[in-house]
Amino acid sequence: MCNTDRCASLKFIIPIFYILSPVCKIFPSSVLDKLLHPCFTLIQLLTSYINHIKSDCAVVKEYNSLIGERVWLDDRYMDLTEELRSKGNTLQQVLSKRDSKDFRNTRIECLFDSVPHGVTSKTVVLQGQAGIGKSFTTLKMMSDWASGKLYSDRFSYVFLLRCQELNLIAHKVSLHDLILYCCQDLEPVIPQILSQPEKVLFIVDGFDELKLSEEALKDFTTDPYEKMSVEQIMNSILRKKVLQNSCLAITTRPISIKILEKILKNPAYTEILGFSENRIKEYIQKFFKDEKKVERAFCYVKEHEGVLTACFVPVMCWIVCTVLREHFQEGTDISHILETETSIFVYFVSIILKHHCQESSLPPQDLLQRLSILAKSGIDKNEVLLKEEEVNSFFSDSAQVPSSFLNKILLKKSIGCKTVYSFMHLTFQEFFDALSYILCDEKDAKENMETLLKKHTFPDAKENMESFLKHKFFFLFTGSVSPFLFGLLNTNTLQFLKEEMTISIPSGVKPLLLDWLQSFISSIQNFCSSEESDFFFRCLYELHDPQFLCDVMQNVESMQLSFKTTVSPVFYCLRGCERLKSLDLYSCKFTEKVLEMLQPVVMKCEQTLLSRAKYITEDSAKVLYTCYLCSPVSRPCSYNLGNFPVSDENSKAGIKTPQCFTLFF
Repeated sequence: MCNTDRCASLKFIIPIFYILSPVCKIFPSSVLDKLLHPCFTLIQLLTSYINHIKSDCAVVKEYNSLIGERVWLDDRYMDLTEELRSKGNTLQQVLSKRDSKDFRNTRIECLFDSVPHGVTSKTVVLQGQAGIGKSFTTLKMMSDWASGKLYSDRFSYVFLLRCQELNLIAHKVSLHDLILYCCQDLEPVIPQILSQPEKVLFIVDGFDELKLSEEALKDFTTDPYEKMSVEQIMNSILRKKVLQNSCLAITTRPISIKILEKILKNPAYTEILGFSENRIKEYIQKFFKDEKKVERAFCYVKEHEGVLTACFVPVMCWIVCTVLREHFQEGTDISHILETETSIFVYFVSIILKHHCQESSLPPQDLLQRLSILAKSGIDKNEVLLKEEEVNSFFSDSAQVPSSFLNKILLKKSIGCKTVYSFMHLTFQEFFDALSYILCDEKDAKENMETLLKKHTFPDAKENMESFLKHKFFFLFTGSVSPFLFGLLNTNTLQFLKEEMTISIPSGVKPLLLDWLQSFISSIQNFCSSEESDFFFRCLYELHDPQFLCDVMQNVESMQLSFKTTVSPVFYCLRGCERLKSLDLYSCKFTEKVLEMLQPVVMKCEQTLLSRAKYITEDSAKVLYTCYLCSPVSRPCSYNLGNFPVSDENSKAGIKTPQCFTLFF
């Protein structure tokens, strides 16, 4: 399909040429020029814009590649989306219907299709954790639209708005200005674009990074030419106050879902869940290409549960592949090192320091300390793009700036800031932020940690836990930085830091963090929400301290595991639950193999709930029934499988025994 097929105008212009061609001979060329010039201008400018997108998005820079190094987008991209569709207008309502006919998987090309009830959403939210592939997905959408593979009949104009770049715009702007920010050449055809809002798609990447004040959320405009702060203009776009019939695709981390629910009208929610095991192997094949290395790498990943769990997140899969490439080249023993997500980051950073920062005039520990303070400064201000003058304040000259950790970015002049820097990925900025609390002396480390934890503590954690967990700034800490902090206290990681990187962590940090975590777990008693479970599981798993695990989990009596709960932290943490009575495998996609691994825990429980039976196979039900038969618990056990269908074969096997296996039909 040619580029001009996308222009809605062509569908009308081309037939007109055929109709009027005999008549055209009658009119002077000057008259025809006046009549047809606007049409040709529109086609020419849109074709230029499309070609710009194709060249801009076709190749991408890998996270720590050298200047000029690029890879083809299609060589790295794999489909990641799983859509949650519902008539509800909040994510909670959508999640509650996962077992209904309104829930279905989808692909990018189906995001704006009609849902089963015939309603077409004009706003789609793609949510997922850091590193899961949200920004990569937006690039793929832009590239495929420009190539005529995606939405060619639906949208004539698609604009990508990166929130991290919008944060740098200090002056007042209009919607008209934001469109020109995407492409200055479109100015002559802005009126035509604004006159067809139903043909416009705005892709808003990284909503969670957008600086939004309460004041900005109150103000909006309906005039596409009115100038306001960039936050107010974005608020107007998101609320559909301006260009009401346009469509939106918004990516965000879960921390900002609550804010979006207050702004958006009838959105559809999509969750990007990351790689499946097959996708991990496919990614490894694309990374290594050599079949022998592919086989070695995939075998290593499968044999190490912690590494396999990490690889479900695409950015972690890339880091693991980079580490394994080094391992294959030098033959180093890494079996005892790659245990947790933090350990993978630590080992990766050590590789970069060893091979890519040798020419730096700064000692490795000094370099890490400067990077960590720079990262913390950005996190505290909710900034991913760091201004050149700020980076220069940490590094005296450009030669000192470590290009393996910091990417130099040249932005459009319309932003008003030519050069900025960013860490190779947001997760690296969060990792270095965690490092900032330990790369200092004993006194400063203790003061910094006490200040940090004080910000994230309520007078009564139990009463305020719900609001606590929904607070955006808290999630920035709990969802990213704190698991890294606990991971840096892991015994094996501490040893590696000391022996390989000559870094010793101040002794006063660990007691403070452990007391903080223990106080929250003891105040909760029952893990009744998936957010609580996922967060604490991550921290305990990253720490990997068996004694502390038993101390904090021994009194937990009830637990609910979420749909997205990762397996390794679950297995690890459930080992410490000596008094667990009720286990709800809430919408978990646990396979027969996984449930077999959970058997020792399930056998101890009085009640096991599987309230979203869509994800439990009959073989999985057999595993649970075996748990009942082998259970040492003398009192009756209840296995609530919701609406799980039991076949005649399984019924004959005894799975419907009334006294022991409670089934609801």
